[in-house]
Amino acid sequence: MDSIRRQLRQLDRQLTGQEGLPGLILYDAPLLVPAAGLIAGIAARHCIILPFLSWPAITLLSILGWIIYLRRPHGNRLFFPVFFVLLAFFSLGAVRLSLFQQPTSNDVRNFVGEDRILATLRGRVLTEVFEADKNDWKFGRYSWSGGGASFYLTITHAETETGFQSLSGTVRVQVEGELEGIEPGDTVQMYCWLSRFEPPLNPGQFDVADYMHRRGVYVSATVKNAAGVERMEKASPASFPRLQKRLRELTTTALVDDSIAQDPARGILEALILGQRKNQSPEVFEAFRKTGLAHFICLSGLHFGILALFIWWISRIFGLSKRWRAVVCLGVTILYMLIIPPRAATLRAAILVWFMCLATLVFRHPRPLNTLCFAAIGMLLIRPMDVFAPDWQLSYGTVAGILLFYNPIYNRILTVTLDRLPDRWDLSLTGRLCLGGIARVLESTTVGLSAWLGGAGILLYHFGTINPWSAVFTVLASPVVFFILMFGFLKILVGFWLPTLGALLAVVTAGLAQLLVWSVTVLRNVPFSEIVLGHIPGLIIAMIYICFLWPRLFPSRRLLYRRLVFASILGTVLLPFAWNWNKEVRFANLEVTVLSVGHGQAIHIALPDSRHLLFDAGSLTVQDPGRRVILPYLRYRGIRDLEAILISHDDIDHLNAIPEVVAGIHVHAVLSNSAVCRQAQTLSSAGFLRQCLEQEHLEIRPIDHVLWKNDPVQWNFLWPTERIMEDKAVSDNDKSQVVLLEYAGRRILLCSDIERAAQAGLLELYPQLQSDIVIMPHHGSATNLLDDFVPRLNPEAIIVSCSRQRSKTAFHPPASVKSYYTPTDGAVSIQITSDGNLSIHSFRGQ
Repeated sequence: MDSIRRQLRQLDRQLTGQEGLPGLILYDAPLLVPAAGLIAGIAARHCIILPFLSWPAITLLSILGWIIYLRRPHGNRLFFPVFFVLLAFFSLGAVRLSLFQQPTSNDVRNFVGEDRILATLRGRVLTEVFEADKNDWKFGRYSWSGGGASFYLTITHAETETGFQSLSGTVRVQVEGELEGIEPGDTVQMYCWLSRFEPPLNPGQFDVADYMHRRGVYVSATVKNAAGVERMEKASPASFPRLQKRLRELTTTALVDDSIAQDPARGILEALILGQRKNQSPEVFEAFRKTGLAHFICLSGLHFGILALFIWWISRIFGLSKRWRAVVCLGVTILYMLIIPPRAATLRAAILVWFMCLATLVFRHPRPLNTLCFAAIGMLLIRPMDVFAPDWQLSYGTVAGILLFYNPIYNRILTVTLDRLPDRWDLSLTGRLCLGGIARVLESTTVGLSAWLGGAGILLYHFGTINPWSAVFTVLASPVVFFILMFGFLKILVGFWLPTLGALLAVVTAGLAQLLVWSVTVLRNVPFSEIVLGHIPGLIIAMIYICFLWPRLFPSRRLLYRRLVFASILGTVLLPFAWNWNKEVRFANLEVTVLSVGHGQAIHIALPDSRHLLFDAGSLTVQDPGRRVILPYLRYRGIRDLEAILISHDDIDHLNAIPEVVAGIHVHAVLSNSAVCRQAQTLSSAGFLRQCLEQEHLEIRPIDHVLWKNDPVQWNFLWPTERIMEDKAVSDNDKSQVVLLEYAGRRILLCSDIERAAQAGLLELYPQLQSDIVIMPHHGSATNLLDDFVPRLNPEAIIVSCSRQRSKTAFHPPASVKSYYTPTDGAVSIQITSDGNLSIHSFRGQ
């Protein structure tokens, strides 16, 4: 009977014209066209810079055209209004972005150029102070001395020669050291360096400048010492920031008290219920990311929906009418929004819930897709650059996927499953219970699959990965998440008044949180839980979404049409895999990429047979280089595993990123010379690395020269000799592994950190040694370089991996030798083809 009802509803929608694109525009989502026009206008203005008045002119012309159209009869009553509304909102989007990016005359960005400047600023603290945790990075406590606190400041005044003058704008403040006593709303004065945000230096690296520009922040302020921030006026206890902070503290205390363990239960509960991810373990977050379940620990519509259902259920128990339930739900969710961070997903979910409540108050039936479009329009008019943010796109993409694909997918699944069961199943109580349980599982699976269809392309474009099993994993994890949220919300409500019940709920929620972590840790080991494809062009992603949406927007009952659509969908789904395969096999090249990691070294070597290696992985000046630079680069390239990581020597700036790399990607072996292997058994940086690798069931093994004999690339391990490695008087730097790579008649010399003594010994051992490319020793240090070292090697180009401060005093060759410096040129890539053609390009030079 249910199948008959579904078919009748489908037939009714077809007869009334509610199917396809016209039905969406006229019945389900009239705001779809304005939302699409606004997004297109913002994107066009971002890509094309036109005079400001041209966009209002387009808007006026479109409105004029619409007025003329309304005064004259036309055959097509739908096309022209849609076209003119689309054009009007297209112009509105372009105008809004122009206004958003237009600075005022006294904006701070007008006074900060390419070089940083020293300034004294006054302003109001906008956000809570975030304290960085060095323990998130294995080697953090040993090698990171960078900033420890950060916050956002709204500038009011700046000191000039004539005193303090009015200044506007928002800056991100980074303080090197612990900062205490500063709270949101406080007025402070600080002595800082102001500079522009720099674009990334490596492929795949997070673009901080783009992220900040989307938030309307263009200038960074660096305070060298916490004493450089002075509080001038404390915020009033009745001020909104102080009240909001106090409310968050009370809620956090009510949720996670001393009875809940610090890790991982505390981090999971704070992330799931309060959106606070500062106590989240990086290893746990990585497991959620690999399984495609990261949306559970990033507040989303699911959390808001469960909270709304929970409040609705509690209100119903107390006998409230529907309208009063809507009022209570509206009030609680508004209060909840004051507690949690205002991210794109939570704002979108809040607007949806509030509109549902308002629709109940005025006795109207809500239209979710139309409400989603209204939420998008409202948010983009406030912050238009959010449309380019991955979290904004994922938030709206997944919800739109559910709203657009749920019904057709669910109807199709029911047609091939429950509708084919015998009618006698409906007669018995056991049969009805089984049917109900199966239906609930199918509903959850359909929701997960619909959300995956809406968000998979966005994840693939921004992060180069897809999670094929995420829909199934979502179904498995959803019950645990549901009960964590239910008991967590209940604990917040009763924890203050009923301590005994609160303690019992704390035990239950902590146990459920640990169960969730254990489950996700197990699921991450399922084969193909994450497929790394690397960077995929936006055109391919657009083709995939067009093929997915085509049958939904332009349905047809014709069998040939449906088969062609299915074939098109299948073909576009396979396109990213074909693109990735083509990148791997189209050229038999040797590629060596020197990543920009500041004062340190990380060199990626891609062999012609599609194997990949790392030569060193570490930095002294970049915090957590493994997760921030190396792993994003490998994912961008679509690299799924590493044949080996070679460690040149026992120096922290050459190996402190290896634990995070090993945890984030499959590594077959970690290799080094015998000097490092001996050091690994002592209290040293190599020794600490050995302890970290043991947790991943790896060890530092000696380089076996047999492994490299049949390689298409000839590996020459030139230095150190066995005698040098055993000599305790020789420094670790002079025991650095020097490797000469030869392929197709070309040579690349990797010098590591050898100093003058080792350089002289190397040239004495190999007096005829020459190389086309030299990756300079000791980060290009001119004081630790023999005068004749580079001339003897006679290179075409040199590459220096160093920090920005060291680049000014680094070795600079004569004009006949090309030089590349990673702080300014970014990652430098060398390619040697099978016929011996050599090319060099830098990331900043592309």
